[in-house]
Amino acid sequence: MPRALIIDDNPHADFLLRDYFGHLDFDLSTRRAFARSVGDAMEIIESGAEFDIALIAANPEPVSSLSLFNQLKD
Repeated sequence: MPRALIIDDNPHADFLLRDYFGHLDFDLSTRRAFARSVGDAMEIIESGAEFDIALIAANPEPVSSLSLFNQLKD
């Protein structure tokens, strides 16, 4: 089963995404990490956790896909 990293500052996103993907037979109930900011996401990534997919909010700070990509690039 794929592992997912969900990065979104919306506190309801975790529940909504688990529900949505559950209807597609993609269980996110135990194989996911949820970060509310780029800093939280970087801590999770730097801890050595591995993911098959990342669902990243495209809105401005505190969660910005471009700022996360720039930090990963460095």
